Amino acid sequence: MNPIAIRLLNQQLASPVFSAPSDVVSHMGAIQAQEYRLMRWAVAMQIENMNEAWRRYEQYKST
Repeated sequence: MNPIAIRLLNQQLASPVFSAPSDVVSHMGAIQAQEYRLMRWAVAMQIENMNEAWRRYEQYKST
């Protein structure tokens, strides 16, 4: 298999299977970023349904 394809699959960028940001972070072990909003974008790219995930995150944040 192509090493680039393996990397994209392992990082959940080619076909994400997680539906929650916490699942992505658990899978990756840790996520490091210099800017918070860019870290949010990076995690969102690895979520199966980004719009639904961010809607749930905003609901959680507002409670």
